[in-house]
Amino acid sequence: MTRTTLSLIALLMILSTGVSGAFARDTFTVTYLSAEHVYLDGGKADGITTTARLRVTGRDGSQTMLEVVFAAEHSSSCTIVGTPGRIAAGDKAVLVADVSTASPAPSDTILRPVLPDTTVAWTKKPRETPRPASTLVNGGVSLVVNDWNDNSDANLDFIQTTGRVSLTARRLWGKELSFNLRARVQHDRRARAFGEGVSEDDWDNRIWELSAGYGNASAPVNFLVGRILPRRLGAAGYVDGLLGEWRFSEKFGGGIFGGRDPWWLYNNRGLSLTKGGGYIFCEAGSPDVFRVEQVVGAVGEYHGGVVSREFIVLQGRMGEGRRWGIDHLAEVDVNTGWRKQKSGSTVDLSNLFVNGWTRFGNRSRISLSYDNRTNVWTYENKSLVDSLFDNRLRQGARIQLELSPGPQLWTTAAFGYRKQSGDSDPTFSYSGMMRKNNVITPGTSVGVQAAGFHGPFENGYNYSARATQTFSTGPSVDLAYGGYSYSAASGAAHRNSRWIELSGRVDIGRSYFAGATIEYAWGDAISGVRGLMELGYRF
Repeated sequence: MTRTTLSLIALLMILSTGVSGAFARDTFTVTYLSAEHVYLDGGKADGITTTARLRVTGRDGSQTMLEVVFAAEHSSSCTIVGTPGRIAAGDKAVLVADVSTASPAPSDTILRPVLPDTTVAWTKKPRETPRPASTLVNGGVSLVVNDWNDNSDANLDFIQTTGRVSLTARRLWGKELSFNLRARVQHDRRARAFGEGVSEDDWDNRIWELSAGYGNASAPVNFLVGRILPRRLGAAGYVDGLLGEWRFSEKFGGGIFGGRDPWWLYNNRGLSLTKGGGYIFCEAGSPDVFRVEQVVGAVGEYHGGVVSREFIVLQGRMGEGRRWGIDHLAEVDVNTGWRKQKSGSTVDLSNLFVNGWTRFGNRSRISLSYDNRTNVWTYENKSLVDSLFDNRLRQGARIQLELSPGPQLWTTAAFGYRKQSGDSDPTFSYSGMMRKNNVITPGTSVGVQAAGFHGPFENGYNYSARATQTFSTGPSVDLAYGGYSYSAASGAAHRNSRWIELSGRVDIGRSYFAGATIEYAWGDAISGVRGLMELGYRF
């Protein structure tokens, strides 16, 4: 057993035995998500005040901290503090603190960046002493060590050390100026090289965002400069350059951006791509009644004077409070020159996603989504022969039903269909989940999930069960078990694997946090022990 594993066991024993307290929190429901705010079904009459803090646990297990910026009688709007997890309408938000102060609540900016790296869900503990109104800083740093001890003959041992930083500073010098940084430093040390391109020792460092800007919802002009991701036109991807945005009126606006693609967006280090584009947007209505957000944009990407890709984007959402909602994204490629010769057409619908949902009462929701996608010709793959590129259409649909039979019980069931042109039969997928809170004792939750697929060439399924104990002071301990099975339709290959996991997380004081996970896996595909330790600081 490695020294890292022994340290993990000791830390997990401390996490599981050193916490106690009663569990009593008010719970609210996420009713709507806009590009900048998360809306809840509770307000002043329900005990929510401005600057209150709530924690949302997503259905994937990620956690997100919210801060209330406006509270009406029976509804409130929040901004995300720290790095967001995956939030969806219907998720539960638990009130964890009220940090009301004499300082005015921060005004959100129309250029609030999308945060790309959500591996670690940093949350910010409230401070007893409020920050000056002229400086609003949040984020965190963390160090993660991931140690895999492979028991198989393949000897795939590795140690991965990752450092992350997330920093957002707003209202610098009392102005609506902001600075944003999202970065990662990662080192992999392996027992041996795993093959071509995967060496025994390598670094993978990445700056997701490094930008400064001016953002004021009431100002006619705003901008961001640096490494940015255009928030309103996320399909454009990252760019090292400048974005400017104008508001023509309360409901309408537009923006332009330009620069170069970061090198890690493509595999060819010798490639240099210049990117530019523009968009117009419309925001109208109220989330409590009817709200619509729509963006239409155009993006061009070029290598020198040669077109890499040119496309039009239509994306947006609309909805009526908690009753129904629709999200959509469409990308239409405009082909000229060599791209037209390769694709054989002037215009291609390269990507389409539509998702709609509606509620039946307060405890049930049904959603239906459709998507299709084709491979897109770019300068990077222009030399490939058509048979290797494979531009066949892939399309699918998914229906999901969510039920909450009781205030502490959640269930979901989903069924999917996917078909690729040229396949003899489609692939069907299915999944189900059930989670119950306050089982036996307050703060204890138990959940189970199962999913599977059946296709023309492969079949498989996975399952897991997880029990979580969350204490009033914040720490939590998890115990989970799961496995998966995979087989080829021809019967030539069959794989089964199982795993068991113990993990814990605790806040140390007001700013530090620590977490640990130890997992043992066995079966046909993998066999070994994985240990993960994390130590971080929030500011």
